[in-house]
Amino acid sequence: MLAPFTFARFMIGWGSIVLLFFWVHFFILFHETGKPLGPFRKRMIRLGTYLSGRIVIYAMSCFWINTPKHDANYKKYLGPDWVEDTNMIPGSCISNHATFMDIILHMYRQPPSHISKAGVRHIPFVGSIAAAVGCLFIERSDKGQRKDLIEQIADRQIESEKGLFPPLILYPEGGTTNGTHLIKFKKGAFHACRSIQPICIRYSSPFLSFENCVYNFFAQSVLCATCPWTHVTITELPVFLPNEYFWKHHAKEGEEKWETYARAIREIMSEASGMKMLDVAIEEKYKYREYIYPNYKG
Repeated sequence: MLAPFTFARFMIGWGSIVLLFFWVHFFILFHETGKPLGPFRKRMIRLGTYLSGRIVIYAMSCFWINTPKHDANYKKYLGPDWVEDTNMIPGSCISNHATFMDIILHMYRQPPSHISKAGVRHIPFVGSIAAAVGCLFIERSDKGQRKDLIEQIADRQIESEKGLFPPLILYPEGGTTNGTHLIKFKKGAFHACRSIQPICIRYSSPFLSFENCVYNFFAQSVLCATCPWTHVTITELPVFLPNEYFWKHHAKEGEEKWETYARAIREIMSEASGMKMLDVAIEEKYKYREYIYPNYKG
């Protein structure tokens, strides 16, 4: 239906990322990489990421974004005296991950600060912006680097809780899925047992399945630009900080602390989003991808 406009939408959307590249780099001139940004730089970069994110969201057909207030009750996990602390800054935000559009939606929500695969660093303009705003990169095939990254995540979570950096946005499933289930969570976000804000994203369109699954980035973005419209629901849940009640009443024999934490957060996200839990790991997807695309390079 909108195929004739695909090129224009594609260029407008990703053209805004090019403009954001120059915007961000202007406001980080003479700033030491890795150090917290000052208040003015933060505001300007936040303005740029918000506007650019919204343009890309429109260009990729996401015209309606619903952000319902979810009255999550953590008393089951944190005790009968639990009350939501609306002033608590999370060490990280964790989200299900179905498509590259999740990254854009989070960029619209807050300054982008992600854990990304190493290949993102080499995407034109996107990679430079990610590095400039403090994203952490990982080579998934390097187990040694992954171990170091867990410690980096813990350090960043502490800094984020202090307000020095935006909360890290983490995708604990380890990659994109088909968007219908929550698969097993990885260790990184939960290792240090710091505060976490769960966020659930669901896409709905009568024309296209937005879930990335095994598509490459370019193919998926072109498909999104041809779609007439899509509805997005972003559910932001309260910040969760484990306490003694949680460990006493929810730890299972043989579980490490991070596993108990990850299991509870996965249950909470499943209940809030309607996505069922599926006890498979992201590596199953990689096997499927290798079968479909034997020459896949990442």
